[in-house]
Amino acid sequence: MSTAVKQFLIWLVVLAGVFSLYLVVNKSIGGPKVQTVSYADVLTKTQAGQVKDVTIEGTTMTGHYVTGEAFRATLANDPQIYTAFRDHGVNVTNKDQNSNVWVNTLISIVPFLLLLGTPCLALLALLFLVRRSRAQQPKST
Repeated sequence: MSTAVKQFLIWLVVLAGVFSLYLVVNKSIGGPKVQTVSYADVLTKTQAGQVKDVTIEGTTMTGHYVTGEAFRATLANDPQIYTAFRDHGVNVTNKDQNSNVWVNTLISIVPFLLLLGTPCLALLALLFLVRRSRAQQPKST
């Protein structure tokens, strides 16, 4: 491979790492704001017909009001909430808490791998180029 192709590949990897980091940071900063509310508030608003949908994952309940605002609450061990959801036409989704453990772990690790891997790749490429240039120089006696 020529030097220009190698340099292009190195810059491509660096730019991909920077772009990936940008996407991760932008997603965490610019995401929709979720209001944290109490369980009692969710129950009251459900009985008033103001809750559109909820997603229950373990003890965390996220959802949307009829107005479109997002909310998050800690779910109490109370069967009354399911009755209220059913009686008021709230769309309830239950998610298995263990189904995406590997995906969440990979998503958490990838930015660190990019942050550590990109400089390591650049260093390896630099060492390779230095070694190659020394091998091409005539030996002095």
